[in-house]
Amino acid sequence: MANTWPTPGSFTDQMIDRPAGLRASDLAKEFDLLTEEHLDYFVAIRIATRLGRAEEPDVEGVTYAVALEIFGFVLGDEWMDNHIGPPTGAPHPSDSRTFLRTDSLDESHSSIRHMRHVETLASCLYNLQHIPGFKHRVAELKRNDLESALGEMEGARFLSHPSLKLRFVVPTGKKGECYEAEITTLEERVICCEVKTKKEQTEFNQATVKNTIEHARKQLSKGKPGMILLHIPEGWATRDNQAPIEDEIKRKFRQSNRLVAIVVLWDEWRTNGGKHLTLRKYLPYLNTRSSLYAPDVEQVFQTLVGINNPQWIELQWFVRAKFDYLLEMVKQSMAAGSQSDTQENQEPPE
Repeated sequence: MANTWPTPGSFTDQMIDRPAGLRASDLAKEFDLLTEEHLDYFVAIRIATRLGRAEEPDVEGVTYAVALEIFGFVLGDEWMDNHIGPPTGAPHPSDSRTFLRTDSLDESHSSIRHMRHVETLASCLYNLQHIPGFKHRVAELKRNDLESALGEMEGARFLSHPSLKLRFVVPTGKKGECYEAEITTLEERVICCEVKTKKEQTEFNQATVKNTIEHARKQLSKGKPGMILLHIPEGWATRDNQAPIEDEIKRKFRQSNRLVAIVVLWDEWRTNGGKHLTLRKYLPYLNTRSSLYAPDVEQVFQTLVGINNPQWIELQWFVRAKFDYLLEMVKQSMAAGSQSDTQENQEPPE
């Protein structure tokens, strides 16, 4: 294979002569959005960094490093230091670091969950960056609890199919106008969407489900069809808990006309053949009693189940698809550079 990497004129090619140590946060001053070319560059530079330290790069390690580059670009260095960086003695957002397991990475279970949370958030930030209202949502993420913010991002991911025209809403502070997002059905009707996330440590009880749904309902507009996405802890997703959750959903459907759907989402963490998997699951409930309900609401879920988002780039799969090629190209480039240095350093013959 001829070494044509990097492609002349590509972003990686343009970056070769840039100063060493350029950070993703520096790129954010030049570019509004990240592209696949940027991701290619991040993968290549992280492979080169590991080779330069005489370490053998691997897909998971490079994926994690690329996720941190996305954080640097979107969230900035200060956020990175506070949430991902080593303890410095300065005040840190302790709840967020606990959720990410940042300070317990020596434990295998915590390390795995840390990496998955980091990759999930980075994938959401990359794929949702073009959605209207994204910058406001990022500003909220920086200020608010990270676990809730990630739940909101995963809710947006669930609704991100291009045909639904997802957009984040900037809250006005007025009653009924404080929900997170809107989507548009195939019949051009707007559905208001509110995401609620229950933290991992929250004990299950039916009253909590009731109060959470009611709080979310009040944030939706009365005159428009509304949807609640309820992100629950994995420990809640049991057969014993399903009946009380469904009881509260049905009760709320009887009491509220504005609600046309409630979606319960959760993650399942599994180990299969030594590999750690995260399965994202959901159950939709439709309020056909509502006068605002119409067949286009059911079509929304048919779209989500049938296709999901064909444009979504899962970070680890992106790295995996590029890894072998870029590893070979970086090795060839480094070998060529080393040979050139050797020739330059040789003394001329007498």
